[in-house]
Amino acid sequence: MPSNIRVSVILTLTWELSSIATTTYLLAWVKAIFPEFEFSWLADEMRQNLPLEMDFNHEAQNAARATADFAHLRKTTLYIPKVLQATKRTLVMEFIEGGRVDDLEYLQERTFALPTFVNAD
Repeated sequence: MPSNIRVSVILTLTWELSSIATTTYLLAWVKAIFPEFEFSWLADEMRQNLPLEMDFNHEAQNAARATADFAHLRKTTLYIPKVLQATKRTLVMEFIEGGRVDDLEYLQERTFALPTFVNAD
């Protein structure tokens, strides 16, 4: 069975830690110069959520939860690939042919109804 494999490597982990530290430093610097701009919450969010994003066991649980959340929909173009195997640093999922959600040509070729927006100005 074709599969899609994601692997987290040490460089990614190093980048994750340095990214959190850099963001924390820069936000403190911005706050010191522009006290009215309070974005220190962003560093807290990154510190809490970035490690979860890098844990593929957590991602596998998210896929299972999303599958359950949308199970009641009978007619949908949403498909969540099956997780075949997961560890903290690897995630093996079923391979699905497809296109990007921002590739309008791909969507139009497959007769997806694209939303139209009306400007009420």
